[in-house]
Amino acid sequence: GIHDSLVAWWRFEPGSVFRQDERSLRYHLSGLYPQLMAGKIGQTALNVFYGTSASWSLAEEQRCSTLIESNVFSASAWVKLSANAWNPAYATGQYATVVSDLAQNSANYRGFFLGCSRADTNLTFILSSPIGPVALTAGFQDQVGSWAHLAATYDGSQAVLYLNGTEVDRDTVQFVPANVGDGLGVGKKVNGQPVDGWVGGIDEVRIYTAALSSNVIAEMVAATDEAQVPDTDGDGIPNW
Repeated sequence: GIHDSLVAWWRFEPGSVFRQDERSLRYHLSGLYPQLMAGKIGQTALNVFYGTSASWSLAEEQRCSTLIESNVFSASAWVKLSANAWNPAYATGQYATVVSDLAQNSANYRGFFLGCSRADTNLTFILSSPIGPVALTAGFQDQVGSWAHLAATYDGSQAVLYLNGTEVDRDTVQFVPANVGDGLGVGKKVNGQPVDGWVGGIDEVRIYTAALSSNVIAEMVAATDEAQVPDTDGDGIPNW
């Protein structure tokens, strides 16, 4: 069945609802729901094609308020990064955001970021700490234009970054989580101008309040539809 620590799951499927859903992610400038595209899992995925022209509204961000209230968590998603992510006509900022609650409070940053750096096209997992942000990175250039699975975990000491089910970086971090009430953004920078937007597809975004094992993450990558996901406890619900 559903993993006990799964606290948010954006499937981007018509009619899907799980605690937080895609209807809480609505464009600020257009007032329209996000556009959808053919998904990696299921029928549809979020399609972010102009990272500069729209942002999630502050009110909607509050509905997606910080879900990670402790220093143990995991975040995962399927993504397809467009080559337009480096075109300033489509997006601005240093990063392309998949999911993040990294927000500035006075002079300090708190929270995490998962996405890509526009400077070097590296997959990037950033965690705030008392000594400043700590970044885990891995090459991502050969993934542009294709669906790739990202996962990031933190167990209270070790931060680990995975690409397509394989560990690509790890570090010891004293993580400082975001404040309760800070926004959590999917496809954009949290609370601010519409910068650091993703350009391309995002599917199956999940937030867990546990550090998932490498075996669980490998199962996510191996399963490209619900029929392929194991059901360990036999309750008829896949191991999400």
